[in-house]
Amino acid sequence: MEIFVIALEIALIVAVGAYFLFARFFEDKYKKIDELKKKNKYEEALKILLKMYQKDKDDTRVIYELAEINKELNNNLEAIGYYMKLIEKDVYPPVTTKGDVLKEIGVLYYKEHKIKEAFYFLYYASYFLPNDRDINYYLFYILLSNGFFSLAEKFGERALPFLSKNADFLSDLAMVKLELNKYGDALELLEKAIGISKSRKVKIILAFTLAKLGGYKRAIDLLVPITTEEGVPDELLFLVYMLIVYCNLNLKIETEVNKYWDVLLTFVTAKNLGDRIKEVGFGIFMSYLYFYKYSNAKEMLNTLKEYEISNSVIASIEPFIDDAIRNSQLKKEGKPYDIKPIREIDNFVQNWLNSMVKTEDIRKLYYTIASEQDRINVHEIIKQVQEKLEVENKKISSFMKDAGSGLTVEEEDDICDMFTNRLDSQTFSFICDELVKAMGFSIVKKLVTDTFVEGEGADYICTRPKDPSKYFIAVRRWGTNEIGKIAILDISQRATENNCDRVVIVSSAPLTSEAQEYVEKSKNLEFHTCKEMAVLLKSIIPSV
Repeated sequence: MEIFVIALEIALIVAVGAYFLFARFFEDKYKKIDELKKKNKYEEALKILLKMYQKDKDDTRVIYELAEINKELNNNLEAIGYYMKLIEKDVYPPVTTKGDVLKEIGVLYYKEHKIKEAFYFLYYASYFLPNDRDINYYLFYILLSNGFFSLAEKFGERALPFLSKNADFLSDLAMVKLELNKYGDALELLEKAIGISKSRKVKIILAFTLAKLGGYKRAIDLLVPITTEEGVPDELLFLVYMLIVYCNLNLKIETEVNKYWDVLLTFVTAKNLGDRIKEVGFGIFMSYLYFYKYSNAKEMLNTLKEYEISNSVIASIEPFIDDAIRNSQLKKEGKPYDIKPIREIDNFVQNWLNSMVKTEDIRKLYYTIASEQDRINVHEIIKQVQEKLEVENKKISSFMKDAGSGLTVEEEDDICDMFTNRLDSQTFSFICDELVKAMGFSIVKKLVTDTFVEGEGADYICTRPKDPSKYFIAVRRWGTNEIGKIAILDISQRATENNCDRVVIVSSAPLTSEAQEYVEKSKNLEFHTCKEMAVLLKSIIPSV
């Protein structure tokens, strides 16, 4: 036993000695390379390394140094090739780690505009380096540019401690918060950003957020000076004016509303802004209703056709305007009158006001989001990475589990809140498609809705197996607590225009009593709240 212990001690001494000899040799071998790198003599270092590589193509340190030198020379694809050799071997020299190599590959792919590959390797790297600044920064912007706002938020929050004094990043993260309807979080980020930079972009996004949170006067103070600045793009100036009108409507300052509608009408006509003229015309009409100028609104009905407002909208609202005029006169004369048509108009106007300026209006001006057909399949890539990690028996952090699994819900109220408030626009559109399919319908055509008229959503022309009827399906999330009869009539009119036999409406909000009565009397119309669809939504939302 004693002889064994002595032999073990000798072996340990020899091993330690060999290690230090090897380390000294290893250090001397790359001393020249390190000196050349410090002097930025990368071409000379590359020549030496290539000779070393020809002698031993399995030397991971040589491979790593070749990757690093090529990266410095902006030979990105060559650098990726050498880094990939390390990944294939899954052996790394002491100067780096697997996470760092994965990160370098991802960043280089990003610089080469190969976004799918960049996301794969950066996401892969995030399991090893979950708090790395660059990994989270690049993942945030990839997800933002591809419209995956929930996931973008996760990585943006991870990058925030490193970028808390970067106004551009703060406003970009605030934009993601706005897409997720987290206005309070967005405001906090924007207040920090405005303290760092007084850029036009920060001012406008902050003003929009304030307007949505009720800070109308401060929003106007931020916006009005921009209207006199030089070089403001037409579409941006249009949005600024719309925000000012929106704030004055909420402040109920009729003179200011009328003033800015006149300015806007002159502006869009002079600039020939097409659809914007239609939007302004409809806005002037709705403002008459907002301030109870029913006679003015009545006179403008024919003009609405000139603004290309659909017949369904005009046909839906006209009877209520007539009733409102009649009952307003009865009220003035002290006679019994019916308040219902006035309430219906108020409800209709409030829906329009809530959707008058939208987050997507800001996004389209400042951010380029890939079209649905051009978006990378983020969830498929996440699945591939997770399968790879399972093979490697790597432990997945709880944060990445949350990010990878997408949207999760448990209770009915959570599902409805998710459906109504927490899904970004791109994801919500996808959920609408899947919900219609889950209800047993085959989608024949997906229609574009006039989002400035009503809440966000989608319309479909559908069929059902063994059912000869043609269905008009409308899925909506409204910016109000109740849905009025006018909105239901509008949807029914659209169904008629598309030659549909039956109408099915799925809504985030319940009906007013008048609208409920109308639906109950309609044989070909079904109305469902998201609570009624909770079981189907629960099966759909977590899969996103």
